[in-house]
Amino acid sequence: MILDDASASAQHWRKCVGVCLVNDDGLAWGAQRIGQTGDVWQMPQGGIDEGEDPETAARRELYEETGVKAEHVELVAEYPQWLAYEFPEEIKQKNEWLAKYRGQAQRWFLFRFKGKDADVDISGLGGEKPEFQKWQWMPMERLEETVIEWKRGVYTEALGAFKGKL
Repeated sequence: MILDDASASAQHWRKCVGVCLVNDDGLAWGAQRIGQTGDVWQMPQGGIDEGEDPETAARRELYEETGVKAEHVELVAEYPQWLAYEFPEEIKQKNEWLAKYRGQAQRWFLFRFKGKDADVDISGLGGEKPEFQKWQWMPMERLEETVIEWKRGVYTEALGAFKGKL
């Protein structure tokens, strides 16, 4: 679902960012969350801190979740609107802090990776706990197919827009 700034700022949406990181082969970075079973992959994402602009949040989340530093990426594009998904009830029941939100409103960014695979570190940086158990480069279409179902609409919209920017 696409939201305008006023709708995204409403209290029932958690404001976040999402990051599509692509290498020189046009493959996107995808990872499996810790404890995830099956063929389910996602891209880095996370909340926007108070007073933080979305691009700064995207760079911070990228570093915290992947270890990729600012000097190893180049901003290619930003999706021009907020993309949102609703949390399923079972997710809200498992995560009490999420229950106050309808879902997440995200600004998406496309970055080109200029580093080496050795620059990736999913052990959790910036004082954050690790979120991922493994990662790999994959076609964007594979990420669309393997992301958890309730995030799929956002992935399809963002990745569809980004494919034309590469």
